[in-house]
Amino acid sequence: GRGSQLMPKLYLRVLSDAQTKPDDEGYEISLDWLITENDGAVRGHGRTDQRGLADVADPNVEWLKDPDNTTVFVPSEFVLKVACEVPGRSQAQIRRALPFAVEEYIASDIESMHIAHGPIKAGEPIHCNLLSREQIENWLACFTSIGVHPGAFVADAEVLDQDPRIATLVFDGDSVLINNASQAAVVGRENLGMALGTLEIDHVITLSGVPTGLELGQIENSVTVEEYPVSEAGVLEYLAKRHRSGELYVNLLQGAYRPYRPQSANAARWRGVFALAAGWLVLGFISLVVQGWWANSEANRLEQLSFDF
Repeated sequence: GRGSQLMPKLYLRVLSDAQTKPDDEGYEISLDWLITENDGAVRGHGRTDQRGLADVADPNVEWLKDPDNTTVFVPSEFVLKVACEVPGRSQAQIRRALPFAVEEYIASDIESMHIAHGPIKAGEPIHCNLLSREQIENWLACFTSIGVHPGAFVADAEVLDQDPRIATLVFDGDSVLINNASQAAVVGRENLGMALGTLEIDHVITLSGVPTGLELGQIENSVTVEEYPVSEAGVLEYLAKRHRSGELYVNLLQGAYRPYRPQSANAARWRGVFALAAGWLVLGFISLVVQGWWANSEANRLEQLSFDF
């Protein structure tokens, strides 16, 4: 992002849809929040709702005015991750053809889905993340109504290890997020062993829980298990650390959902300077035109005098 790496950061992880309250006073939403210092140390964290977030994230704080300092993680159960090859000679052609290429992967109307994509290179698979337009619009409306303007929405699986030989397991009650380079899926705990059996892996990273020997026994290869110690800040701190590594991730805020960037006072001052400079340039140009016309007229007059003489 364009925000300074030495600024504090606000990380949010939505845990539910954002739904308007019956009395139309705000949104019902559950989310985790985390604020890190310049060096990545945790300043504060917790689980809250929209009203609680409004108390935590004061939009008048200088570093929060830059959208690049606020990142929202979206659980992968809300996001469909696909990779497809799209024919086309130019990026514009490929981008226009994307909806038709990914339509076969979804059961709902493609018009109701938002498509975010990674880099487009001719002849290479394009990584796309799809989610409901209604969901992302409600989340954005929930945040912007309290003055929080995120610079990025990122699927949580995006920042986990993408090595094809490694699977990362994030335990959350009765469900488990399974992620590796080929796929990301949330499965019930009773299906974990079967899901692991479909992967060709030899290393497992676990957060907030560990698989049983029976579940690991479904994997054909012998595997090593690395249990990541999760702090009080939970999985969100791990996601934040991965995100701060500087790697590039697919930002879901594309197209109509590009981050809102309020104009700063400095930008307004520079705009005034540029306007003044442009005015002087126009005035200078007019002056040169007038001088040219006068010089041409004077030359014609002198030429006529010379001819008469």
